[in-house]
Amino acid sequence: MKSRILIGSLLVIAIIAGGFAYTQFIQTPSPAQTENSRTISVTFAIESVLPAHAADVAAGTTVLELLRAESAEKGFTLAEKEYAGLGILVEQIGEYKNGTDSKYWHYYVNGKLAPVGADAYVLQSGDAIEWKFHAPDESL
Repeated sequence: MKSRILIGSLLVIAIIAGGFAYTQFIQTPSPAQTENSRTISVTFAIESVLPAHAADVAAGTTVLELLRAESAEKGFTLAEKEYAGLGILVEQIGEYKNGTDSKYWHYYVNGKLAPVGADAYVLQSGDAIEWKFHAPDESL
């Protein structure tokens, strides 16, 4: 009789512990899940093509990914080319193509010329991204 009570008690404890572990597993997202599902807000503009506006993107999105999404959504032309060892260069946005009047596309993050390519810069919440079409040596 005592062994049946002991076995029954152990079984109840195991069921309760298993239920608790299961709910913890289901309800607690991993850090990777949290990062991938989080949305951030940035400001985005393209000189002479698209006025400044708020854009909500998934955490981990690059400037180039945002530019591609905006092109698809807003319908402006986007041309890019990949260079081995250098990454992807934006060659045309809208009707403005690199080399026209010695001007090229540059992007700025929070008012400063970006230090890395658009395919490498991961957006941060609150960033202001602006694409400008100018000669490389123009001071802005």
